Amino acid sequence: MSPDNRTPPAEKSRTYAARWRYPELLSPGYLVVPSVFLLHYNRLKPYGLTNGEALLVLHLMDHKWDRDAPFPSYGTLALRMGVSTKMVRRYAQALEQKGCLRRVIRTGNTNLFDLEPLFTKLLEAVRATATSLSVAPGMVAEDDPPF
Repeated sequence: MSPDNRTPPAEKSRTYAARWRYPELLSPGYLVVPSVFLLHYNRLKPYGLTNGEALLVLHLMDHKWDRDAPFPSYGTLALRMGVSTKMVRRYAQALEQKGCLRRVIRTGNTNLFDLEPLFTKLLEAVRATATSLSVAPGMVAEDDPPF
């Protein structure tokens, strides 16, 4: 045991349940979010996402169960986010205008929310960061994060 009462690295479990200490919190499921999204969402080019728009994206990701575009209703999203359906529609419209979302209107069914444009922008941000770091080594301060 280390002096600060933490478990030695060799004995640590890396399961989600062990990381979060309360496995019952994971029973309804959990969301895998690329760290790249958290690092870059507010700095995307030409317009970053607001916190409300980013929260909508997280909820859409939570409904993405396979390669197909998620299709939750605006009402479901509004209840989960604690905002009005009108606000969810505004967030979706803003994401679409920023080139981060493509909504597919379906008559008699919920919309499809295609996040592929956002994923493309995130990939561009990662590539731009890698290029800028490789072009100018030593230009990043020691305490600056590499993003």
